[in-house]
Amino acid sequence: MDELERVGELLPERPEPAPEAVAQARARLMNAVRHDHAVRGANARRAGRLGVLGLGAATVAAVAVAALILVPPALSGSLLGGGLQEQPAATAGTPAPSRDSEASDTRQPLLAAAQAARGGVTSTGLFWRVRSQTVVPLTVGTTRRYTIARRWLEETWTPAERVQGAHSLVGMRNLGAKPLTAQDEDAWRRDGKPTTWETGDGGTRDSTVSIRPGAATLEPVTARRGAVLQIGEVSLTLTELQGLPADSHALRTRLLDLRRQADVETSPEDWLFSVAGQLLARAPLAPGVRAATFELLADLPSVASRRGVRDQLGREGVAIERTRREKGVSSTAVLLIDPDSGQLLETRTTTENDKGILKDVMVVIVSAGWTNTRPAPP
Repeated sequence: MDELERVGELLPERPEPAPEAVAQARARLMNAVRHDHAVRGANARRAGRLGVLGLGAATVAAVAVAALILVPPALSGSLLGGGLQEQPAATAGTPAPSRDSEASDTRQPLLAAAQAARGGVTSTGLFWRVRSQTVVPLTVGTTRRYTIARRWLEETWTPAERVQGAHSLVGMRNLGAKPLTAQDEDAWRRDGKPTTWETGDGGTRDSTVSIRPGAATLEPVTARRGAVLQIGEVSLTLTELQGLPADSHALRTRLLDLRRQADVETSPEDWLFSVAGQLLARAPLAPGVRAATFELLADLPSVASRRGVRDQLGREGVAIERTRREKGVSSTAVLLIDPDSGQLLETRTTTENDKGILKDVMVVIVSAGWTNTRPAPP
């Protein structure tokens, strides 16, 4: 247990909100979700921007607001001991790699992941459970500025079709905030070790960020029964996911059909990269379909890779990324994969302009698989 966790345990218990307050907060959340879907759908049709990969609706609604802060460029380093590490710059006199060489370097880990995925075993259970952690940086401080990480744990439970009367559920828990890096922790100590910070959102309860974890919740998902993924206006059930083709070319055709159904103007390549990431992060894919998804990514143009990257849990992988630039703003979507296991470890979306990072959201996939365990708050 670190110093921050001990401080959190010594804090007095915060009273649970009254039922009417919970109902009002849930109403605000659902309105935000509906507004977020409408705005993102309109933006996608107008500008074709990349969406957040692999986030459930509740997490997207919370993170979309929290992430709209200016984060200094120095935050391109590690997060909670992990994060995306930049490659060292080439030294003078070193020839730049050719485009063919770069493409080959990117394809190799994706094809290795495809081979590992194809050798996987199909399992079953009562519920398909995905456990993930979302991290959003926030710059704070009174006497000096430093960065904390706001953290949320999410568990989604999707029942198998044979489970009668069961509904999809989502469990949420605010894990509390903590300094982003060791340097930030030093600055936090010099700032007097505060246990709460104000975000400047008007002094409401929601505008206060605390190091203390919140209560866990478990609530039904108001979505199409059996739906595992919501892609724009299109949702996919377990049966539909299990019916996806195990050939990368046929899978590409199927996903582009979904793009037309979703009525978006996102470029085909951006759409395929985004949806492939959601499939790998959230969907119970058959081994052949999972392999085809990696092969589809390997065939996409303008995709770069970086090796030796660690996620928030310290797991090492290869970062596969695609960047889109428009009107002075660049948006980068990153998939951190483990080529040896064929697993997706983390997704990251970063939006920045010449003043710095505008939005930085990381989602680490803690675990995903079938279970016979009954749903419970995380």
